[in-house]
This record gives sequence, C-alpha cells and structure tokens, in this order.
Amino acid sequence: MSSKEGTDTNSIAMLSDRHEHVPNPTPSVPNTVSAETQLGSIESQGLEALASDNNEDETSKLELPQIRDAVNIASQMIALSVSLITCPVHEQCDGSCSGPSVVFSPISIGNTQYKLRTDRPKMNLPLQQEHPIEIPTAALEYSAIDSEAGEIRLIHVQSAVFHSDPIVIDLMTVKFGHPEMPKYAALSYHWGKPVFDHFLISEGKKLQINESLHNCLKRHRQDKLEKPHYLWVDAICINQKDSEELVGQILQMRKIYQTAEVVFVDFGNTTLQFYFAYDLLYRLKIASNILKEHLKDGVEIRDYISRHDLLPSLEGQEWGILRQLFTSSWLKRTWTIQEVTLARDVRCRYGRFNFEWESLVHAFEFQSNQPQSINWSARISLAAQLGLANFYRLVLIGMDYKLKRLKPLQLLWRTRDCEVSNPRDKVIALLGLFPGRFATFRPDYTVSPEMLFHRFTVHVLQSYMFTSEQASILSYAGLHRRVLSGHLPSWAPDWTSLSTEGPVVFATIREQPYSCAGKSVPMLQSFGDGGAERNMLASRSLLVGKTLYLTSNCDLDGDHETEVERIETYPQKQWLKWHNEIVELVSKLRATEGRLSYPDVDDALARTLLADDTYAEGNATHNTSPILDPKKAYAEAIAQITTGDRDLRFTTPAGLFKTQTLTVSRQRRFAVTDTGFMGLVPSCTEIGDEIYILGGVTVPYVLRACRERIMAKTQKFQLIGDSYVHGVMDGELIVEEDGAQDRGGWSAVILV
Repeated sequence: MSSKEGTDTNSIAMLSDRHEHVPNPTPSVPNTVSAETQLGSIESQGLEALASDNNEDETSKLELPQIRDAVNIASQMIALSVSLITCPVHEQCDGSCSGPSVVFSPISIGNTQYKLRTDRPKMNLPLQQEHPIEIPTAALEYSAIDSEAGEIRLIHVQSAVFHSDPIVIDLMTVKFGHPEMPKYAALSYHWGKPVFDHFLISEGKKLQINESLHNCLKRHRQDKLEKPHYLWVDAICINQKDSEELVGQILQMRKIYQTAEVVFVDFGNTTLQFYFAYDLLYRLKIASNILKEHLKDGVEIRDYISRHDLLPSLEGQEWGILRQLFTSSWLKRTWTIQEVTLARDVRCRYGRFNFEWESLVHAFEFQSNQPQSINWSARISLAAQLGLANFYRLVLIGMDYKLKRLKPLQLLWRTRDCEVSNPRDKVIALLGLFPGRFATFRPDYTVSPEMLFHRFTVHVLQSYMFTSEQASILSYAGLHRRVLSGHLPSWAPDWTSLSTEGPVVFATIREQPYSCAGKSVPMLQSFGDGGAERNMLASRSLLVGKTLYLTSNCDLDGDHETEVERIETYPQKQWLKWHNEIVELVSKLRATEGRLSYPDVDDALARTLLADDTYAEGNATHNTSPILDPKKAYAEAIAQITTGDRDLRFTTPAGLFKTQTLTVSRQRRFAVTDTGFMGLVPSCTEIGDEIYILGGVTVPYVLRACRERIMAKTQKFQLIGDSYVHGVMDGELIVEEDGAQDRGGWSAVILV
C-alpha cells in the first residue's frame, strides 16, 4: 500500500505477511466495475473451468482445491476493485496520481494456481482543483409540499473529482403513484451532534448540515457501485423547521422506506485496514454460494467452511477488524430499526467499503455458531458487545416483522437501550413498524414528551378496549420506571426510563405468560382533561395484601475494575448479600406459625427467586436445560456463588438458576404481605403499599394509596409497578364464575 494512509500502512503490511502474496506486476486498464459485478463470473463461468469429473465425499462436482481456488480468485478481484478508491485526494484513484499505486494483498489460503494481473496504467489526474466551486451565501428556502397527497422530496448528489469538492445536489419534488415517479434509494445514518457547521449547495444556495451527514454524503458520492440516481435523506428532504411538514412526512416514512429500491446503511468512517474484513465478507459469500450449489444433502455449509479452512481462523485479525464495525454509533439509534426493517434491500457502507447487509448477517451467524467461538466478554470491548447485541436484536426484529408477529409494546421494550436525540422519538421513531390502530397515532413535536407519552397511552387504551394490548401497557408503567421530571400519570409509561440495567417486565419474561387474573377481561378506562387530573379507572381490582416486610433493593450495579467483574463477579456477590437478608427474614417468619401461606416454604422461596420461570414444559427454550427440581438447583447455585464459581451456563440447572435469579431480582425488593405471600416488588416499594390484581391483567401490581378519595368509598392510588407474588400468579385467588375467593371481592380503584 501507499504510504499516504500513514500509520495504517504498517498494520496492513503486518496482516498481509500472514498470507501468500499475489505478485504485483506493473500497472492494465483501470477497472471501474464493482467487485460484486466481477464476482458474478466466479459463480458461473469460473466454476465451469474449475470443475472436474472427480467427486469428493461431500460435494457433487468440485474438489476442495477447486473451491479454494474460486474463493482465492474472489479475494484477488476484491483487492483490485477496492484499490481504486484508496487515494486521499481523488474520489476514484488508486494513488498513482502522485506516487505508487495502492495494491492490497488479498487473503489466500492454500496453493492457488490462478493469479489475476494487478497492473494498471498511472492515473492521470490533476492534483488540485483548477475551477473551484463558488460557495453561495444565500440560504436555501424550501417550497411547500403536500404530504397528504403523497409528495416527498428527493435529491441527486452530483459527482466530483476531488474529495474536498463541496457537495452539490439537485433537489426535486415527486409524488407517490405518479407515472414519472423515479426509482430512488434511502439513506440510513447516525444523525450525530446537532451542530450545523457544514453545508451543501442546491440551486445556487447553501443548506447548513452537520458533520455526520456531510461525511456520509461524501461517502455516497464516492461510491460508484450501481445505484438509483435519486436519494432520500430525511434531514434534507424534510424541512426540519416546519413542524406540520415534519409530522406529515413522518406519517409517510413506512411508504418511503418500503418503496425505496435500496436502503444504504452508513456505519460511519473507518480506515483502509477494514479491507481485510471486507475481503473476509466476500470470501464467505462466494464460498457459501458455491457450496449451496455443490454440497450434497445433509452437509451444512458452515461446518464445511470451518472444517476445510476456507476462511481465516476466528482468532485471526481479520475477524477482529470486522468486529470493530459493531462499535458504530449507527447501531445505537432507534430510527435505524424501522429504516432497515421496512427496506426491500439493504446495502452497507463503512468508510469506502460497500457490502450487502446479508453478508454481515451471514458472518455474524457463522462466527456465533462455531464451537471455538471466542469468549465475547474477555476478547472484545464493551462497545462492541453492545453493538453485537443491538445488531442481533435488529435481525430478530426484522424476522418478527416479516412473520407479522411483532407486537408494538414489546417492540418499545426491546428497543429500550437504543438512543434518540429527542425523547419523543422513543415512540415516534417506531410508528412505521406499528400495525393496525397503533399506526394511527399522530406524532406531535410541539407538546412535551410527558404529554406525548400520555396521549400515546390513552390512544392504546381507547383503541384496544378489552384486549391484552390494553392490559399490557401497564407493564411498562409505574413510579419505579420514571426518568422524566414533568407531570406524567403513574399509569402512563415513561419510555425514556427503560434500560437493560433496569427491572425486567414480569408480564413478558416467560414463554407462557402468567394469568393471575384468570380469564377476566381488561376494563381500563382513561378519563380527565389531560392536565393535572389525568386519571384512569381500573374498573375491577382484587386486593392480594399489604406489604408487611421488605428487604433492601437488589442493586447489582456498582464500581468494578474489570469487565469480567462487572458482568460476572460483582453481581453475584451483591445478589448473595441481598439473598442473605431474605434467608434471615424467612427464618424469622417460619418461627411464627401461620405467617407464610405455603406448605413447602423452601420450594416457594426457590420458585420466588426464579419468578417461577423454570424453563420447563411450556416455558422451555431450545438452548436451556430445564430446572426440574428448583430446591436442588437453588442449593447448588448458592454453593457455587459462595465458593466463587462463576458458572452461568444455561445447560446446567445451577447455572441457569443463577442467570435467571440475577435477571428477575435486579432492582427488586423481596416482600412478604400481611396475608403471608412472598414476592418480588419494585425497588421503591414501601411498607404499607398494597398489591392488587387488576381485571384482565396478567401480573399483580403494587399500588400506593393517596390521601384523597372519590365518592367516599373509591380510593385513589399511584401505580408503583409490576410484581411477582408466589401463589397467586396462576389465578389461584380467582373464582371464574362468582368473583373472588374470600378476599373481599372485586372493587374499583382509580390510578392517578
């Protein structure tokens, strides 16, 4: 490589020394055809030349050396193609404009008899701009568009010779359904900081943009891969200063992304060292495509590739470089979820490299399914771990959306760790994925986040009367899930407060949901003027009991010196301290006859610490070993934690017990009611708070009585949060025909 890339040269040379080098003769004709176009010949004509009559045990036509030849030739083509975008001065140049050509050394495994010529003539390009573009001073003014009629704006980014050339675009208004509606691509990128100190030029006028979008558009301009002439970019194609237009265009985003020919995901900038990961992605693609055609039935492609070393080792630096992509800020955004999920086709850009989304998915799956896969917590950074988790979540959300099993409220929960620059976007950014009546909610950036969240909750309650969707919205509400400081009813979720480090949602934790209210129907009705008197009536409720005893909060977070301590050691130590409080409390209550309502207290305690999720029968999952004897698994787990055994494997009952109890106990207190029930309650629960079953709702809730009453008998309450109470979760207190068993019957409560 040329020394133009500075410190990257040494690291790339070091990596290259690990492989066989392709001879680098002197510069043939510059090749501007994309790597993907060139690779098509390998999968068709090239394979015919490599095929022989000799069969291998696992393949029908090709022998292993021939398959290796094919993927090695693919790597050579990748090296040729990518070298044309390495110049730091010009958009399309291999660096020969002012020095030696940049030539990558492709990955080569085994002895390859085919070598492609890498020689090219010198690029005869000027070294400075002779006719620089004049920068206008007047600001671009948007003309109005009719969102309700299906109008949107598109841009065309004009080509350039120099990287330093200003971005010049053509801006046009088009209409869905019009016969002359052009094909277009859409851009998905990380918005970055709202500092608009960069610009682009349109119609001889200037539009201020931020650095993130400026760099993204320059990468798009340089990318010569075949793509639609026009592009949709939210920050440019929507007048961000016109709130009415903003709302109108947001309501069209589902159609915008679904109609786009392709969505380009821009992961941000990277160095040329990413070439080795880029080569890796294409080797995996070519090898998979070849084997798909030639492997015999019953032979797994991933296994064959791994056994026959068609790719570098998972411990190799190529895989390490690829994992750096997962530190991209793009993976943290909430908006990107609908942008990718709704897309017909997705391509990725990372720096100057362009590759398929599916190639990234396949690489992720390949690595994750290898027996020798690395220990994530020990080998990669926390940022990369979180990025990998977000990427995996994106893939699963996409699958659920295509299978029409994506539930809106669970989607809001699953995206709890994704970032937004505007808190309102925790809901608005996902509207394009919402089905049915959820999608009719109208976004409004002119009201406070608290008011928007309140309106969204009312919208759900009124649109889904007497359904599980109406009941489940309470799972995400309560004072224990609260960050916003403005007025928000306790029964309306604060969607900015949810995080992985917060308490779990009991209503969704099991494969088979709880049913503490039996077959009763949700009857939740909101009323009030939307101001200080924002109330909701839960028309039926059943008192379980008052909290009489409470332990401290199970806080598993704190200061730690290493990642291993943060993930494994510290949480178990903190949980053990919390657990010792529970043992002391239960021992004291056992000594008093009748204080606990269980014939087998040890079994009840073990199941409470698991929230009775033993992964057995209807709650079983494919990668876990069920906890068939909770008391035994409990005893083994305590012994392991006490001796410092950090085993958290799902395949052993004790390991699964530890993992499960660490999950359900986080940010919870252990409680015993005046009626003798044990349970896990929100961290902000106080002695005297009451636990209720609400009609049609799957789990009990902790409520706190307010001083004032309505109509003398009806008490007002604040919703504290969801809870697990052992002995009531399967409807034990409910008599389906006649109401409740000797607990005072159903009564009305009002939540404020």
